[in-house]
Amino acid sequence: LRILTTLGATMPDGKSSATRALVEYASTVRGPGLAVVISDFFDDEGAFEALRYLAHRGLMPAVIQVVAPEDLDPDIDGDVELLDVEDPERTPVLVDRHRVAAYRTRMEGLTLALGEFCLTHGMPWTRVPSSIAFGDALKSCVDAGILAAKI
Repeated sequence: LRILTTLGATMPDGKSSATRALVEYASTVRGPGLAVVISDFFDDEGAFEALRYLAHRGLMPAVIQVVAPEDLDPDIDGDVELLDVEDPERTPVLVDRHRVAAYRTRMEGLTLALGEFCLTHGMPWTRVPSSIAFGDALKSCVDAGILAAKI
């Protein structure tokens, strides 16, 4: 409950960086222990190195990639101008069906690379859509070996 209270009291402030947060955390903590990492892994490069650093510090990263359904399968028809909600100063991007197809390919590549990295390094991993029920998300974590089911 302390974690949920802390998260509930946190206000967004600027652009986030999972990589920076993981490195800062790993710099202050030494294992053994478990580090549950919940992210979409879209923010920037270096996430794999940050996960390696957590492991180097004796922590076992358990990776939960949470992705919005519209990020997995954008419903875009025709030409659309997109604005970056995390960086409003950024120049809008004009998107057409070819860019959407390229995006889907890149998204699938990101997910495959993250899953392969975790498998290769013995880190439990799962990807869950943000729209699923909490119980289904927990089941996905059990199936991935992140949580144990009490029988």
